[in-house]
Amino acid sequence: MFIPPEKRKLSIYLLLVLIFLIIGITTGGNIYLTAKIADIKKGTQDNLASVAYLKVARIRTWWEERLGDASTIFNDHPMVLLLQEFLVDKTGERNNHITKEILVWMDAFQKTANYRDIMLLDANGSVKLAIDYKDKKICSASQQFILEALRTKKITATDIYRCDVHNAVDVDILIPLLAAEGDNAKPVGLVLLRINPNQFLYPLIQYYPTPSRTAETLLVRREGDYVLYLNDLRHQKETALSLKFPLNSDGLVEAMAAKGKEGIIEEGIDYRGAKVLSVVQRIPKTSWYLIAKIDEKEAYSPVKLEVFRVSCMAFFLMAFSIVFIALVWNQQVTKFYRIRYEIEAKRVKVEDDLRKANEEWERTFNAVSDAIFIITTDQVVLKGNKAFFEMLGAGPEDVVGKKCYAAINKFNKPLHSCLLKDTKLDSRPHTEEVEVSETGLFLLISTSPIFDDKGKLVAAVHVARDITERKRIEKDLQEAKEKLEKTNKELTKLDQLKSGFIATVSHELRTPLAIIKEGISLILDKIPGEINEKQLKILDVSLHNIDRLARIINSLLDISKIEAGKVELKKVFVSISDTISHAASVFENTIKQKGLELRLDIDKDTEKVYADADRITQVVTNLLDNAIKFTDKGYIEISCKNKKDFIECSVADTGVGISKENLPKVFDKFQQFGRVAGAGEKGTGLGLSIAKNIIDMHNGSMSVESELGKGTKFTFKLHKYTSEELFDKSVKDAIENAAQNGLKMSIVMIASETSKAAGGEVPARKMHDILSEAVRLVKNNLNHVGDDIIRNDGDILVILKDCSKQNSLKVKSRIEEIMRKYLSDNEMSGIIKLWFGCAAYPDDAADEMNLVLKAKNALYSSKKA
Repeated sequence: MFIPPEKRKLSIYLLLVLIFLIIGITTGGNIYLTAKIADIKKGTQDNLASVAYLKVARIRTWWEERLGDASTIFNDHPMVLLLQEFLVDKTGERNNHITKEILVWMDAFQKTANYRDIMLLDANGSVKLAIDYKDKKICSASQQFILEALRTKKITATDIYRCDVHNAVDVDILIPLLAAEGDNAKPVGLVLLRINPNQFLYPLIQYYPTPSRTAETLLVRREGDYVLYLNDLRHQKETALSLKFPLNSDGLVEAMAAKGKEGIIEEGIDYRGAKVLSVVQRIPKTSWYLIAKIDEKEAYSPVKLEVFRVSCMAFFLMAFSIVFIALVWNQQVTKFYRIRYEIEAKRVKVEDDLRKANEEWERTFNAVSDAIFIITTDQVVLKGNKAFFEMLGAGPEDVVGKKCYAAINKFNKPLHSCLLKDTKLDSRPHTEEVEVSETGLFLLISTSPIFDDKGKLVAAVHVARDITERKRIEKDLQEAKEKLEKTNKELTKLDQLKSGFIATVSHELRTPLAIIKEGISLILDKIPGEINEKQLKILDVSLHNIDRLARIINSLLDISKIEAGKVELKKVFVSISDTISHAASVFENTIKQKGLELRLDIDKDTEKVYADADRITQVVTNLLDNAIKFTDKGYIEISCKNKKDFIECSVADTGVGISKENLPKVFDKFQQFGRVAGAGEKGTGLGLSIAKNIIDMHNGSMSVESELGKGTKFTFKLHKYTSEELFDKSVKDAIENAAQNGLKMSIVMIASETSKAAGGEVPARKMHDILSEAVRLVKNNLNHVGDDIIRNDGDILVILKDCSKQNSLKVKSRIEEIMRKYLSDNEMSGIIKLWFGCAAYPDDAADEMNLVLKAKNALYSSKKA
């Protein structure tokens, strides 16, 4: 029988496969068992590591919570002050009250955090107060840590120890009580937090999460040349802080841990001498090491059953392999020929697909409008698309395979700088705009690196896009921008010249106008002599027009000062409802004489607003004057409402109204709407602009609602702030401004009160006037533009822009000198007391809350002194 060569080879292959299969099954069984043992070992070690990690994490969290409790007490300034007052009170006048308050605090703290005990110690380490104070003594093990806490002035913790007083295992945390802040602060005592390890630590260590005959976790630390066991053990009782082994004990896992070894320990014995698998983890911020371990016998017990299973499986696999090889051998010849045919058919199809894909890629490559070309790292042009060759005006045969600098740039040597060199240096894409001097074209050229299978840079894809049109548009836009900026500067200069001219002319007109008014007034009062009735009427009209001209001049001066930033607001906390009521009363007769109804809707319980009362009066006056001028019938309504975050005020009328197209221009300068021909005062069109600017200077808002023929309503809103909110907001704004400009800033806080011992309290109004004058003197002495003073009753805040900490101390001393001299000159030194505190950004604090708190603490310290 003829056996094809392919079939003979196949028979040999199948026989070899059978031999190798038998060898493989045998070897595989051994490998499997070895791997199984390794898997069991690794699984056990992973389980131990998980147990150790979870317990260490929980112990670390528990310990950090205890230290957090200590930090809370250390930073609880009111409670620290109370504890200090208890310790330093020699007279005992307040001790009963303070003792009760401290004991209540101790009891609540102990129950919340489950401490064994909380004690208050003096600077000598003696117990002065505890929840159950019965001659409580300090364990000798804690004495050295008490001295360390007093010396370092830091929170100090003991290690786990057995107390020689009550024979219990404890851990103590000692918190020094500092009499003041800074390096010179002297401790006046300590707070001792006593922790019972049996409440959390020991139960956590001794609990094991899965059933096991031998597994356990334990805690150890190094003590001299010994390893000390810190808890009772599973297989040996009464061992906490009593069981020790030398550090040089051979193979002892606990000794390895005490010497600093961490992680998985491959081989070792435990305190019983039993071989164990173990994992060691150190507990951060302590001298403790946690060990999770299990006996090797228990860990490897599943392997015996696995040996039997593997043996059975190997036998069945070998039997199956022999049968399978016999069946397969019979079918291989037919399959062999079929496979050869299928491979050949697939090869033909793959070649055809590759040819089509290459053609498709070429069509796409050449269809791209941008010029695309590939250059190798040795600067040879590898390929280019149709747009590339059209851009060069050459064919592929003139470019491909040649150096890029010769084929593209027509140079005989490499360029000094090009994108390909940049890509070769860092293997990253690069982009650059290039001007082609020969054609005047602008090209945006970008490169993308190409790497071989080993990650080595071999070439770079270049894409060139024509951006000539875009560059032309950019140039036109830049030229237009420059023209606009030039025009804007010229307009700004003209506006400044106009404002300066108006301010100068208005100021110069005041003096002659005042003289003319005084002269006419003298004649009207008949001081030079008698005048007839006709002369009297003429002079009355003249005086009325002089007053009108004076108002126009004042308006021009006001708007000039506002635009020049020279208007200074004298802000205090004022009642807006009272201010508006007073302004309305001034116009009451004028409104009635014109036959109009005056309606008032003013809340009497509006909160005070930090504002300039005179300027707010000017706003209301301008709005009322405008309403009266353009209302011939109906009513004028004045409203003041107390909202959640602001005070809302409005002046509404039933006058001629304003058209929709004119509403956007209503607050512009020199704008008037609704003017009628004929006699009567027409105004300047500045009143509304001045009113809007004044409200803006108060950080408020003003709006208008109007309908032609139905009337107009002007509304302005002013934000409400408490003194604390105002202080915080002002400081926050100052800090943000300093941060944006890279500057420093400082604040000075001043508190005042009257001394009852010096003859009774000063009346509130007089106190207000005295402090107002003192503040005025201080403000006149502040040199830097942007410095500000904010006051509320007896509290004063001075904001110093661009002022370092060192300079703020000098300014504080100058302010203190000015205010104390003023009080002395007015014989008020013994009646009004002042305290000063200052803080600087960013030296003392980085946000407004902490900066104000720092200044208040300094003020409080000066007050106590």
